Amino acid sequence: VWITYREDLPADEVAAIQDRFRGQTFTLISPYPEQRSPIVLTTWGVQLEVDDIGDDRVSRFVDRYRLGPNTPELGAACTNGIGEPIG
Repeated sequence: VWITYREDLPADEVAAIQDRFRGQTFTLISPYPEQRSPIVLTTWGVQLEVDDIGDDRVSRFVDRYRLGPNTPELGAACTNGIGEPIG
């Protein structure tokens, strides 16, 4: 699950996202400046837009799609990646 947030999201909300998903396999967090919603969760063919990471739908989305049936490389983790976003 790719979890993106707008660059203007307050620092405490970014920290809440990072704290919630730190160490969780098969998740990736990054800023995405052009998105409309403050926070967007994306997986293969499915998106969820939310205003707050505390939205009840976030947990259900991650539980359902993190290793979901649409995953083309099931079991291929994206954890512990490092780098700078392009663009």
